[in-house]
Amino acid sequence: MRYHSRKWINVPKSRTGYLGSKKLERRQQKSWANRLLSSYGVELVIVTPGFMIWGMDLHQFMVDNLKRAAFNSGSRTVYVLKGFTYFEIAHEVYHARHWHQIGEEHYSSLTDLEKETYVYDALMEKAHKLTAAEIADATSYINRVRKLHGHPPLP
Repeated sequence: MRYHSRKWINVPKSRTGYLGSKKLERRQQKSWANRLLSSYGVELVIVTPGFMIWGMDLHQFMVDNLKRAAFNSGSRTVYVLKGFTYFEIAHEVYHARHWHQIGEEHYSSLTDLEKETYVYDALMEKAHKLTAAEIADATSYINRVRKLHGHPPLP
């Protein structure tokens, strides 16, 4: 029997998630869920295939729209796809923290740029916990949002 290494080139390693980062273990997921609930009153929901909400398959919606996670301030819920990483949950936790600090009314009046700038700045404060690919992804994302609002990109 012959081993063909090429067929494994683009196959993700087990336990690796978005951008090749390590998926969080169950105890880490529970820790994040407890932290969200106790600190901000926000529930963590792990979205699996077939997860129905508001009459639609949320998992399919997130996959189709290239969404890895989402924060809904109205329902006080963070939604993440199964197999999430530190980078994905940290992004949504910073949205929840921002919402908790300034209140629902003020948070809902902010633009996407203001919300995402807060999250980007918070992520960059913890850049030592992120990989180069995650930092590049965060910078690319904030620059897309900045462009939509008519602002120049960050370096």
